[in-house]
Amino acid sequence: MRKFIINVTFLFAVFRMCLAGSTTENAHSSEQKDREIIELRAELYQQQINETYVNELRSQIVLQNETKEALIQELRSQIEFQKQTNNKLQSQIDFQQETISKLLSKCNIIGNSSEEVDVSQKLEHFEDQLNQLNVRLNERDLEIQRINLKIAKAPEYEIQLQENLAKSLIDFPTSCLPFGNSSGVHQIKATGFDFFNVLCDSQAAGPGWLVIQQRVGGNESFNKDWDTYRKGFGSFDSDFFLGLEKIHHLTSSQNFELFVHFVALNSSTYNAQYDNFKIYDEDIDYQLQLGTGNMEKGLKNSNENPFSTFDRHLEYLDSLYCAERKKVTSGWWHNDCRDWNLNSFNGTDEMLHFFDVPLKKVMMLIRPKEEI
Repeated sequence: MRKFIINVTFLFAVFRMCLAGSTTENAHSSEQKDREIIELRAELYQQQINETYVNELRSQIVLQNETKEALIQELRSQIEFQKQTNNKLQSQIDFQQETISKLLSKCNIIGNSSEEVDVSQKLEHFEDQLNQLNVRLNERDLEIQRINLKIAKAPEYEIQLQENLAKSLIDFPTSCLPFGNSSGVHQIKATGFDFFNVLCDSQAAGPGWLVIQQRVGGNESFNKDWDTYRKGFGSFDSDFFLGLEKIHHLTSSQNFELFVHFVALNSSTYNAQYDNFKIYDEDIDYQLQLGTGNMEKGLKNSNENPFSTFDRHLEYLDSLYCAERKKVTSGWWHNDCRDWNLNSFNGTDEMLHFFDVPLKKVMMLIRPKEEI
């Protein structure tokens, strides 16, 4: 009996070990599936970007074809008009020639010298008119030749239009790099957006940086809801946030790096830099990607976290009382309520900090990586 009890105990121990192993495998499998879902969504979004680009190109080509067809119709109308004019001129020439022939016949009949002089003068007059008509007819012929040449070159013109269109869609500025050391407000374009204004900065970290967030005045409340953070808010000459949707479209088109610039109250400066900054789409709550950087604490804690606001946040944040601490936990990629939050409340009651250092200025800047 004792031996039986020992065997049963041993079997239960073996069963628990198997159950624990199965649970671990299921956890690993779940994590792998989550990563695959994120990768598939990113790939799907890239395909959507490509489809949007193709649709834009097709729309432009249709517009150019309509313009080309209108030009051809106009040229054809001009040719028809010139033909009608030529017919009128030819009719006038025929009439003048007929008149000259009649005058010549009359000259043969008339024997009076005074009448001969009068007829001769009229004949010279008609010859002058005939020469003028011939000159005008030649000019019309040349004009018709030029119009025909334009029509012949219409296919080449269409090809040139398409090439210019494709080039314009490729060469539009998608970052601050083309503006070099020219700091200030410039216009760029991202797929899915018309041209929009951005703030470029060449002082904090060199040329070509685009400011996506700035805290310099303390006059703008960052305690905003989800929709406001999605669209962006603030003023380029003070505090602002560019907007999650614009940042997402920019960072999905090419690889960006992130530079964070801090200025303390005593004017000391601190910098953090990460080599692979990206924000995914709204379907996965604008999840953050940073890559590697020179500061493993602080912002690094937010890596691979979704964005959260007081009106749209993860359920686990409720257990940390984040929802009740709205001023502290304004929109950010929270890991918990005590994160290094550069959008946190900033005012007389609580100062924005870089760890324990009170700050008077914070800037988040992005720039395409050098190899792109």
